[in-house]
Order: sequence, then structure tokens, then C-alpha cells
Amino acid sequence: MNAIRAMNYEIPSTLLYSKGHVWAMVQNGAAVVGVTDYLQRELGTVINVEFSDSEVVERDSPIAWLESVKAIIPVPSPIDCEVIEFNTRLVREPWLVNASPYDEGWIAKLRALDLEELEKLQRAQAYIELISALSRCERYRVF
Repeated sequence: MNAIRAMNYEIPSTLLYSKGHVWAMVQNGAAVVGVTDYLQRELGTVINVEFSDSEVVERDSPIAWLESVKAIIPVPSPIDCEVIEFNTRLVREPWLVNASPYDEGWIAKLRALDLEELEKLQRAQAYIELISALSRCERYRVF
């Protein structure tokens, strides 16, 4: 996976990104999603992952919750979707969110309810600009 290094964060150039720090790998109207390197580092060591009970999730509503040593945060869905599958391995091995955020630490597989929603996600360069702006804001915190 081709990745851009920006401010010591890994940002794969082939993925799409939401402003909620969720990446999406899109294929045939479905998307594998997870949290970005930026978010997992801000959050710290993930010690627990819980998944939503909903089969249909609206954009920006939680598909999962990550508990770290710092906080518990929702993982917002980047699109209106139907949940196809959760990465249940994370229940036993939540540390994969930190160790492999773009591979083994994926959160869910989603089916877009409206394919046009996928076009609203950002490309890597736009996401890099977002986290660059956030890093300049001394008071900004993800949670």
C-alpha cells in the first residue's frame, strides 16, 4: 500500500478519508473502514472495542466504540450504510487498531446505501491538509 508520511503519520494514498478520521477502501460499492494512524495515536493504546448493534447506520453515527487508556470514543461511519461485517478479531485483540490501523486493525465492512456518498470522502492530500491544520491548533484534541 503506497503511503505518504506527513508529520510522522502514515497516510495511504489509495484510501479515502472522512473528517472523523476514518479511512475507507472502496470496491464495488462496499467499503472496508478503520481509524487513521492520526486518530489511533491521539487516542493511545486501545484496550477494548465494542461494535454497534445496528445493521443500518447513518453517516457520522457510531459503528463502533474504542476504549483506550485516555478515553472512550465513537468511530463514526463515513457513509450511510448497511453493516456487512465487523472485525470481531478486535474483541480479542484490540491492540491491532494501534499496531495495524490500515490492515489487521480494520473496524468494519460496509455497503453504501447511496454510492454518491462515497464521492464526499476526501483523498489523501486533503486529509493531510486537515490534520496539518489540526496540528497547528494547540488546543485541539480529537476527544
